Amino acid sequence: MPWILAATLLLIISALGIQNGIDAWTTDDAQTVLQHSITISSLLYGLLGLAAGAGVLFRRRWGYILSIAWGVVITYTGGMASHAYGGTSPSVTAIATLASAAIAGFVIWLANLATGQR
Repeated sequence: MPWILAATLLLIISALGIQNGIDAWTTDDAQTVLQHSITISSLLYGLLGLAAGAGVLFRRRWGYILSIAWGVVITYTGGMASHAYGGTSPSVTAIATLASAAIAGFVIWLANLATGQR
């Protein structure tokens, strides 16, 4: 049942992204251009992930395609957020980016299995 796991991960992670993006937008938490890009990308991956999650849930191929777009945006957001808000070193930022990419890759792989292409 990879479709249930993929859809659940996409929907939950994306709902959290939308919530974080709205919170950052309404509290004017972002001060720099990089912080604003994190806010916008949180909203973007949230919307992409909700659509992808619905597509995967209904086993539509476009859900897999959207999960790839979601994966690109969430990799950027996950990697750069610690740098934008915490001023982490380049090596820590790289590790965060790789970890985000690994999670995204796992979800995309599940979405591919779920939509029938192997």
